[in-house]
Amino acid sequence: MIDIPDDAPRMLVCMRFADMHRVHPDQSWELCHKCNHTVGVYPSGQKALDRWPHTKIICVHCATPDDFDIVIPAAETREEYLAESRDSKPVINDP
Repeated sequence: MIDIPDDAPRMLVCMRFADMHRVHPDQSWELCHKCNHTVGVYPSGQKALDRWPHTKIICVHCATPDDFDIVIPAAETREEYLAESRDSKPVINDP
């Protein structure tokens, strides 16, 4: 893992719920810091928010390359990422 100082500014980029095709049973729902759309926060993102509580949540629509000096995934290992993907289920749209 990349060593980043604990006081470095952070943003967690999340997908808007309206755009999600899959959801994790343990994900949480938060609001984008810029546009207030609802976003889904996977367990790895929740863990990052617990570690760095002043992290701003931003949706993929509001995030721009200029916002970041470095980009790293919230999942710390490949296994964690694959487990989240495996445990996620398709979004079911009610008619």
